[in-house]
Amino acid sequence: MTEASLIMGFGLLARGASTLFVFPLASKYWSSQTVILVLTVSSLVATVLYILSSSFSTLFVVTVLFSAVYPALLPAIDSTAGTLVQQGNIHYGKSRSYGSIGFVISVLIISIITGYFGDRAILWSMMAGLCLMFLMSVLPTPAVLLVKPAAKDRKESLTMRSLWKVKSFPSVQNFRNIGCTPSPSS
Repeated sequence: MTEASLIMGFGLLARGASTLFVFPLASKYWSSQTVILVLTVSSLVATVLYILSSSFSTLFVVTVLFSAVYPALLPAIDSTAGTLVQQGNIHYGKSRSYGSIGFVISVLIISIITGYFGDRAILWSMMAGLCLMFLMSVLPTPAVLLVKPAAKDRKESLTMRSLWKVKSFPSVQNFRNIGCTPSPSS
């Protein structure tokens, strides 16, 4: 029980560090398409390594590795979708609807598979999903997703202070912009 807690605890730490550092660092140097491809392949390799893992130390290392790469896929995909929405190639509302429908269908399929084959099917389902993501990431990509960040963009870092200077960032500022707060003259 202690060993499982250690594995999961360090996996969660790696997950937190991953979303804070891995994706932002990778996206400074690579195009969106490359970031997704590298994270997908790394996640697939880590998932396959679970098959070969049987001792505490190997499960620990594989879990930390998996937790360091797989969670970074979500911000990478969200960022890519945001870029495509900004370029006008994707309708935001429709894509969110399709994503929600896809999530519900995926959960239903995984539930049926694990109900029929047991918990072990989760790993195989994960590998199948990552293989599908890999195949999708090598399909023709819109040009905007192939653009590598320029060197000057790498030097400019976004800080919390600069983020608060953006008018629409703070929630209170958003309410003020749509007229929900009293004006100073009232």
